[in-house]
Amino acid sequence: MAVALGILLMAVGGIAALAGLTAARRVERLRTYGQSAWAMIVAAPVDETGEGPSDQVLLQYRLPDGAVMERPSSRLAPGGTVLVWYDPADPGDILVYGRDGRLTNAAFATVGILFILGGAAIGGFGH
Repeated sequence: MAVALGILLMAVGGIAALAGLTAARRVERLRTYGQSAWAMIVAAPVDETGEGPSDQVLLQYRLPDGAVMERPSSRLAPGGTVLVWYDPADPGDILVYGRDGRLTNAAFATVGILFILGGAAIGGFGH
């Protein structure tokens, strides 16, 4: 029973660590190799029923070729601007300045590693 629990904890920890490390790598890639642009924060259009998403806004930014991209976002106030980084190969893949989730990514990786170590200890894999 302890071995099964240890394996389960290690598997869950591995998934969490992988998620945190993958997200951290994406953030670093976009900040290092991505293009930056200022995006306008505009209110999302309302749907046919006259109701729109209450916390949804659109980020509009211009690419060097003049094309305007729109990406949904939330928890931003319409009317302002924010700095975004985008992947030139996939301009829809953006990172909003100040909302890159560095702490969340580090927390996932750390908790994942702790689960892996705890699962190894419970399962008796360290002996």
